[in-house]
Parts: sequence; structure tokens; C-alpha cells
Amino acid sequence: MRRKNIEQILKLLHRHYPDADILLPKNRFHLLVSTILSAQSRDKQTIAISKKLFKRYKSAEALSKAKQSDVEDIIRNIGLYKTKAKRIIEVSKIIAKNHGRVPDSMEELLKLPGVGRKTANIVLGKGFGKSHGIAVDTHVFRISRRLGLSNASTSYGVEKDLMKQIPKNYWVKFTDLMIAHGRKLCRSKKPLCNKCFLAEICDYARTNAKN
Repeated sequence: MRRKNIEQILKLLHRHYPDADILLPKNRFHLLVSTILSAQSRDKQTIAISKKLFKRYKSAEALSKAKQSDVEDIIRNIGLYKTKAKRIIEVSKIIAKNHGRVPDSMEELLKLPGVGRKTANIVLGKGFGKSHGIAVDTHVFRISRRLGLSNASTSYGVEKDLMKQIPKNYWVKFTDLMIAHGRKLCRSKKPLCNKCFLAEICDYARTNAKN
């Protein structure tokens, strides 16, 4: 895709979603745990369950001592809750041993149980203000491919393609903008292409318009 189109996409997304922002905790440990919980789960559900979890376990120290069954009871309404309960307790033990400090590098974060590049990028971007990469969730993955920004079949492949095209100062914000667009118009099923302000420069919309 031409650079002119990239600039136009960013400009239009920013114009239509000026307040786009992932609603995540400011506390770095809470941010880390919430992002782990968010995998394959709805955003509103994750936010509500995270608040309930942190009301009972306010710190890494507290959560590290929790019984897995108790954590499971709190988060059981999100996907893969048994695995996630085990993972966040394991992560909490590591963070607690590190005096409550959440790692601030991609290398360190990826060593934590249940942490992949998406989670690490969100923690680095939102928690530390570091633009190490682009967090690719289902919205970013889907929309990037539809727009023709990437043909990659993996999240990391899409991330690498995006990093070559998106200005670094937009890496963190880009995820917020794409999530907002995915929720409102570019839905997984039945995207509202006829109402989309990106339709004229979107490969998916142009192809569907011809069919």
C-alpha cells in the first residue's frame, strides 16, 4: 500500500475515533494481569472480572498466595479460565519475588507464563510508554488484512508488516484506533462496508462492492 494511503488511513481513523483508548488499568501489575485475561474474551467482560479480581487481590504478593480454585471462581465467566487462573498466579509469584516490579522489556515479559507479543506490547506501550512493536489482537489482525496492509497469516507476521508502514509514534495508538473501528464498523461478521469511511481505499470493501 502506498504511503499516501497509510497517512490517509491514520488521519481518518484519528478523525472518527479521537478518544479511542483501550480501557485498561493504570497500575502496571493490574495491566499485565488484565491483558492476560483478555485473550479470547470480550472486553467488557474482562474489565468487569478484572475489577472483581483486584478488589480481592490488590497486589502481586496477594495474588501469588491465592488458591487457584478461588481465582477460578472469580474469573470463570471468561474463556480458558482454568488455564488463565494458573497463569496469573504463576506470573504473580514471579512479580512478587521481583518486589512487585513488572518487567519493562520485551525479552523479560516474554519469559512470563501466558505472555505473548500482544500482551507484552500493550504492557510496554500503556504501562511504560515504550513503542517496541504493535499489539495485534483480533481486530488489528482482521482489519489490517482487509485494508491490504498485510497478507500475513500470523499475528507476528501482521505486526512486522505494520511496523514497516506505520510511523513509530503511532504504534501504540494504532491498536486503539483499530479496535474502535473493529467494534463500530469493521466487524468480524457482516462488516458495515457501506457506512465505512475507509471503503474507497480498502481491498475488502472494493472486492465486495464488485460481487
